[in-house]
Amino acid sequence: MSKIIEDFIQCAVQGCSVGHFENDEHALSYARTMGINQIRKYERYGIIPAAFFGYLKRKNAIQKDAWLPERQRTVHALLDLLSDAPNRQPCVYSEGEALRDAILLEMLPELKNAMGSAQYVWQAIERDGRLHSLNVRGGTNRFPDYLEES
Repeated sequence: MSKIIEDFIQCAVQGCSVGHFENDEHALSYARTMGINQIRKYERYGIIPAAFFGYLKRKNAIQKDAWLPERQRTVHALLDLLSDAPNRQPCVYSEGEALRDAILLEMLPELKNAMGSAQYVWQAIERDGRLHSLNVRGGTNRFPDYLEES
């Protein structure tokens, strides 16, 4: 199961903000609307509580008209909804995308090394203005300025 969703459930159980949702009043107010049956269904079958989807709609992390039947409210369906965030921009992470990445890293820890490890590629593109000059180690095939003959 997901630690982030468990933190949301713990907000309901403990009555205060916990973990990922610390100091988030909206999460606490939505978590308090969950019943014991929704918590049990998450623990037994992995069905995400409807209050969590309501919270994500309030935070504009998923589409306002997004609705899933109860049996399809799994973590994988949540990841699909989060990938279609309503306010996606090419250079700024939305809350939905950040939450999606956090859940993915939690589910697949081997992705931790894969996400954000290509920074040298963008540095080389900014420096040289082209991508094809990269070699295997992340450097460029370009000679330093002092070795170039005029």
